[in-house]
Amino acid sequence: MSSGMIPLLTQPITLEGQSPIQGFWDGITIWKKLNAPYSLGSYVKVEDTLTLQPGVHFVADGGWLSIEPGGTLVAVGTAAEPIVFTGVTQTPGAWDGIYFAVHNRGQVHRLEYVHMSYGGGDSRELIANGLITNYSAGLYIAPSSFRHSSR
Repeated sequence: MSSGMIPLLTQPITLEGQSPIQGFWDGITIWKKLNAPYSLGSYVKVEDTLTLQPGVHFVADGGWLSIEPGGTLVAVGTAAEPIVFTGVTQTPGAWDGIYFAVHNRGQVHRLEYVHMSYGGGDSRELIANGLITNYSAGLYIAPSSFRHSSR
């Protein structure tokens, strides 16, 4: 695709390495562990269930992951295979972070064995900045780490 945008998805898919990842995602999606990190483009807006398998690794150069109303993030790693979000550069603010929009009741996002670093940038317009910005009532975080953030 010449625009670099990934099309609106309407059927469940398993992503195995399309990069950079950016645009709107609508449809149940599973991102598998690869031998190389996923490249997070300017933004990814998720409007359905996004499941990240253990060992998934993201590298971002600016941009953010936004879980929109109706979207759910299930990022469950393991101690041996954590899920990693980090910046292209090892500089606080190298990417923005994850934004959880206002959700319908009953939706619960899960972050388990997730390591996030070098986020807290400010490229998002009209969105509060931070490595994690949560306007959702249901966010469950278990053994995880958040390091070297600018906010």
